[in-house]
Amino acid sequence: MKISLVIITRNRSKLLKRCLESISRQTTLPNEILIVDNNSTDGTMQTALAFAKKLPIKCLLEKKIGYSFARNFGAKKASGDIIAFTDDDCVADKNWIRQMKKSFSIPGVDLFGGEIKPLKTSNQTEIQKFLDSRNNLSISIQDHPLKRANLPNLAAKKKVLEKTGFFDEQMKSNEDTDFFWRAQEQGFNACLNLNAIIYHENRKTLAAFLEQLFRYGRYAPLLAKKHKKFDPAYYNSISMPKIITGIFLGISLTLFGLFFLAKSKEKFFFGLERTAFFLGATKGKIETLR
Repeated sequence: MKISLVIITRNRSKLLKRCLESISRQTTLPNEILIVDNNSTDGTMQTALAFAKKLPIKCLLEKKIGYSFARNFGAKKASGDIIAFTDDDCVADKNWIRQMKKSFSIPGVDLFGGEIKPLKTSNQTEIQKFLDSRNNLSISIQDHPLKRANLPNLAAKKKVLEKTGFFDEQMKSNEDTDFFWRAQEQGFNACLNLNAIIYHENRKTLAAFLEQLFRYGRYAPLLAKKHKKFDPAYYNSISMPKIITGIFLGISLTLFGLFFLAKSKEKFFFGLERTAFFLGATKGKIETLR
């Protein structure tokens, strides 16, 4: 079993260094690590190459900016029969790769999803504290008929990526869920492993938080449309009436939280989250109707 690890990065050399330090501490190392520099300007490549003596690193450049473009480029260049993915803002538990290999050693397993926990850092912002408390990326949250896993703790046999057409490059968000569902819809088997842990640093600023939620919402209608046959309940939850209701509820919670901010910070942030998500979903719904 040969594991290729793909890490995409852009202008976050300090975070990449922290990530690679965690990979160097693995009890089982991946066979190769492909660092896909998505057209950085901050010396990212030099940071990656500094680990070349410790780790089996290959540096690649993908000038076309976008998560899916970069991940697909790395996956297609990988030589392993298992392709794993994580991100530069993550820290891997020392047994992450070992647990991944354990999952793929189970007969019939084609896909892998590991646990994602918040990365606790010093001087955390209020936004980070809120997101950490929600921990929405945990694989323990399974509310769809098909198993769901999230980047940055996802892996698949290369033949699965090739047969499903890799990540959808039209999607700027939810491409991980889309790929995981497409693979299962085609008959591939998924294994979720709570002991294979990646620690992910949540967004620090209000602007980054809102941009992320707007993007999630924008591509939710496309995700729902693509998988309507297998998850009609999710498709119906992104209907225009429910989107409008979600916007009004989000605005109401935001105003309530703002008025009682000292006591209701969580409601304030949750209201912002809902508002940004459903505003994005409005844009996405219109785009799917074209």
